[in-house]
Parts: sequence; C-alpha cells; structure tokens
Amino acid sequence: GLIRQKPFSDWKDSIEREGITFLTNLLYWKVLKNIKKTNILFYEKNENSSEKNEDESDSELCWDNISVNPDIIRNRIIKIFFRNKVFYSVFNNGVLQPYYGLDENLLAIEWKFVQNLEARGLFKGIIEKANKRTFFGPPVEPEYPYFKKGTFKLTKPSHVYLAGVQGYHDKYYWSWVLALLAKISLDLGFTIDGRNLSVKIREIVFRDQTVYDAYQHYSFDNGKTYNETLQQVKTRGFRAEHDWLWGATYILDLIDYQFCDYEIVNY
Repeated sequence: GLIRQKPFSDWKDSIEREGITFLTNLLYWKVLKNIKKTNILFYEKNENSSEKNEDESDSELCWDNISVNPDIIRNRIIKIFFRNKVFYSVFNNGVLQPYYGLDENLLAIEWKFVQNLEARGLFKGIIEKANKRTFFGPPVEPEYPYFKKGTFKLTKPSHVYLAGVQGYHDKYYWSWVLALLAKISLDLGFTIDGRNLSVKIREIVFRDQTVYDAYQHYSFDNGKTYNETLQQVKTRGFRAEHDWLWGATYILDLIDYQFCDYEIVNY
C-alpha cells in the first residue's frame, strides 16, 4: 500500500496535509527504485568478488527478498493522484482534495517518474492550471483556505498567522522550486522561458549576495517600463531565512546544467 502521513509532517509544515499524499509517496517510490538499483548492483558486485564478509549472505543482498515493487507503487500513485493533466496533492477519507503542488509535480519530472511526452504534458498542465502566473512562473501552489470548510477552525498553525506569513508554503516563490522550474524548462525544450528565468535567478542571487528560502513577487510599472523582481519575504514578525543551503544547491545544479561557460565573478 501507500504511505499515510499526519498533519504538518512534510516540508510544507505550515499546511495541514493529512492522509495519503503525492509528495510523500513519490519519495517512497524513489527510495524503492534506488534501493532496487543499488541492491542489484551490490549483489552483482559481490557475486563477482572473491571477498565477502562472513555475515553477508545472498539472501540479504538480493532484491527479490524485498516485497514492495516500485512499479506497482508507481501505478497506484498515478491511479489515485493524476487528474486533469496534473498530480494532485492529498487523498484523504476517500476524497482527492482540489490542490496540487508545483514542487512535487516538478520533482516527478526531475526524478523520471514521468518521461518524454508525459513529462512535457505534465509540465504544460501545471503551468496552464496556475491561477497566478508571473515572469517567475506560478508560486508553489494555489493557496489553501484559511479555515476548514463549514467551520472557523484554522487550517494552518496559529503562529504563521501571528507572524503574517499564512501563505508561507503556498503563496511565495521558493528558491529551490524556482531553480528546478528553470532547469526543467530547459530540459524539456522550453528554452526561452527557461533561459530567461535562469538569468533572472542569477541576477537576484548576485544582487542579494545570498539565497533566501522564500521570495515575494513585486512589479513596477511607471507607464513607460514594466519590471518584475523577487525580494526576501518580510513581515513585522518574520524574515525569510538567508544563506539557505537547500535553495543554493538547486541553483548551483541549474548553473552546472546550463551556465558553465559564464564568467566567474569574484567578490
């Protein structure tokens, strides 16, 4: 079967995503796939090696003794979560909730959960479905409601409302998701959008001399020129984290993918 999770237990820990979720089970599938690949290689290596530890046995190394097949898990995930060209986020109490994540759909492409024409179709689907789209693409995902349907019970922890960042995980632009969006745009052949976004990300990082976890969108229009940019999320009670390794890693991966021939600037 698939993995169920408790509320606030994935990286979007300000959102009450409970039940069977696409992201958690996508990670589950990826782990199983990597275990299968690594296990088979390890088994073959030891079969051809004259050295083997006394406590190692063929039964411990062979993938056949792992009962969960990643292909079966993949089929179940697709059957439950794929609707209207995208993977939705949460299935709970027999209902697929009407929310989808840009991040997890991009990861499905990056990790080859879907490939080739399926990947292009998924990419187009998540862009087309976005309620809000700027130069930087859509935010992480459509905003979750503040209250549970038919009640006054909050859907997010009270501290995010007090800090003024109730949209922390579903309203803003996360650095790692931006970099992944640019990389996948390039990889799938959407070259102009991918290159433009890549250049803009690079400019923002050089401007700030750091990488923030989350950014807020700003636009400027004086009647003659129009410009869009991203700035650190700031409220009276909150500042987005800086020197953020997760986002910086994805940006470096983007640079490695596309901009290796760029001039290195020393500061």
